[in-house]
Amino acid sequence: MVRPAAVALAALLTATSAACAGTGADAGAGAGADADGEGRPAGTAAPTPATGGPAGTAPGTTARRYGTIPITPAGDGQFTVTPGGSSPSTRPPRPTTTPPPPLPAVARPFGVGGIQVSFTDTGRPAGDKPVRLLRTTVWYPAAAPATQRGGQLPAANGVFPVVVFAHGWAVSAADYARLLQEVAAAGYIVVAPDFPLTSRVNGAVDERDTFNEPLDLSFLIGQVQSQLNTTGVLAGRVWSGPVGAMGQSDGATVVMALGMNDCCIDARVASIVALSGKASGWVNGWFPADSTPVLDIHGDNDTINPIANGRSVLQRAAAGSALVTVAGGDHAKIFTSGEAVPAVAKIAIDWLDLTLRKDSSARARFEADATAKGYALQRS
Repeated sequence: MVRPAAVALAALLTATSAACAGTGADAGAGAGADADGEGRPAGTAAPTPATGGPAGTAPGTTARRYGTIPITPAGDGQFTVTPGGSSPSTRPPRPTTTPPPPLPAVARPFGVGGIQVSFTDTGRPAGDKPVRLLRTTVWYPAAAPATQRGGQLPAANGVFPVVVFAHGWAVSAADYARLLQEVAAAGYIVVAPDFPLTSRVNGAVDERDTFNEPLDLSFLIGQVQSQLNTTGVLAGRVWSGPVGAMGQSDGATVVMALGMNDCCIDARVASIVALSGKASGWVNGWFPADSTPVLDIHGDNDTINPIANGRSVLQRAAAGSALVTVAGGDHAKIFTSGEAVPAVAKIAIDWLDLTLRKDSSARARFEADATAKGYALQRS
């Protein structure tokens, strides 16, 4: 059964024009291929995932917080979801009682505070460790001048939506600080874990553990909306409504799985921003009828995950999805350290405003920012 919320969101998004295109070249778009890839030395290939079940799970299954899904190894580190192994009944349901209060308009930009929090999922292992420790950076709107960023500052008044973020292979959440602080300054609580087996901070020991990371994000959504909303600097500041999910490279695959693969769909996720996105890892289960529309922002000079993969996602994604191409953009620097970061952040924020805040005025901002010089917009 198609989620009513997914239908409503698609209708909201498809109210815009079918396709627009930017012109010219953006000198700040990060020309050339990314020298590091995702923390790899220049000229080296991405690690080849081993065959077999996802790290930390029993053979033939993949761990899931809301049930265990039978899978079949499909070679080259990919996995096949057994038909019927997942269903909407095993997904975290949308609240059916009192809906969350609507989000008020906000005066932004905010200052940005930052805290480090560790969450432990005792129900799932991480490699040879019996639990999954998620050391997490949280950036949030602060009651401080817009130019002030970092440190444990008082939170701004109001309630703010949560956006979870998944980093790529062999990098860390901190590598995306510029981008994610821009999102927080726009009125979002950004929750960015360093995953236990794929973050550089933790040694980046097993890329196969990417298969377990959608469940890490689902776990964190619950923890942030409960624990962080009841104690500490963010007490009373966390909106209890739908959340957004952003990720880059492997992390883009992770967040897309949260909204558009039967392995991991989390009905609390209402907005997806994929950076250098690719629908991979699970060889089936992609794009069920209740998929969430996705925005993919992709450099056309990405030599690690070519733009063709973004176009493939757009062709199969839910109605209302979008692909924004960054002229000359590489795989990672346009999201981490390049001159394009502020422009990319604006496009992502427009999408979050439209799909999470249901701000109809964001539609025009999105169209304008996504078709500025050096950027091109395609819609499904």
